[in-house]
Amino acid sequence: MIYQFEPGQKYSFDTYAPQILGTEFKTVVVKSVTDYEDAISEEDVQVLHSQILGYITDSTVSVPADFRKLTYIKIDTGVGKRRFIAVEWIKQNTITKISELNIDVTIFRVSDPAKVRLVREALSQNGFTDFQITTREA
Repeated sequence: MIYQFEPGQKYSFDTYAPQILGTEFKTVVVKSVTDYEDAISEEDVQVLHSQILGYITDSTVSVPADFRKLTYIKIDTGVGKRRFIAVEWIKQNTITKISELNIDVTIFRVSDPAKVRLVREALSQNGFTDFQITTREA
C-alpha cells in the first residue's frame, strides 16, 4: 500500500536511490500530491524514473515501469530546494510524519539574574538553538 502524504505536513524518509536523488529528505514539507504532468513541468521525472528503477531491488515492491503511472509529491526539502519525488521511489517503512511543538517553561522566584545565562547555556548544550528567554518581575 502506498503512503498517503498530506499537503502542508512535514515528513522524513529515505529513497531507494539516494545516489541519484540525494539524501536531503529529512523534515521536508509536502506542498502537494500530484501526477506526472505537474512533476515533469519542473523536473525530468521520466529520466529519473528510468535511472531509479534499477535501484529498486526489493522483490516485495512493485513499481510501474511507466513514470506516468506514479504518484508524485512536490516538496520543499530541508536544504531549501523544491523537488518532485515519486511516492513509489520512497522506502515506505522509513516514512515518519514530523510533529513539532513549542515548550513553555516558567521558573518562579529566581533571585540571581546570572541564572538566566545558566539556563541559556543548558539549552544550548543540549542542542536547542531556536529558543527565546524572557524575564519579568515576580
